[in-house]
Amino acid sequence: MWESPAPYGAGLFCVQGQIDDPLGILASVPLEDAMTAQQLEDGGPLIPQPAMTREALRDAVRRIDMANLAVLDKECNEAFDRAAETGAINPLRFFLIKWATHVAIHRWPARAAALHEAERTAGDPSATEAEFRAAMETSSRILAEAQREIGQ
Repeated sequence: MWESPAPYGAGLFCVQGQIDDPLGILASVPLEDAMTAQQLEDGGPLIPQPAMTREALRDAVRRIDMANLAVLDKECNEAFDRAAETGAINPLRFFLIKWATHVAIHRWPARAAALHEAERTAGDPSATEAEFRAAMETSSRILAEAQREIGQ
């Protein structure tokens, strides 16, 4: 499956986690973005863990998980509305923690894939008890790692 990874655009392709740069585009990419491509190739994080702010998290989701950007925006608006209604900041804190955790997981492609596979196995009615338990342990470990990365 060929797809053009953000932010590089046409000419760069990701095939089974490997960057193919037939046009030499990476030579003209800013150092930070070139490092991202190298990290993708080496199995490292796609981006550094961003600050736990709405804008930093939104930018991170835009770069690594564009499919969930609309969900982030919707949940941000809902959190703001709940905070305004209740006069409490907890809805905003919960929003930031949730999306910082999401980014901490998804900035590592192997980690995100392992979590998705564990979730699939845990939700599979034909999974054995041992498979279910292993999937739950994997999910718990990944979530705990992500929580540590964001300081929670």
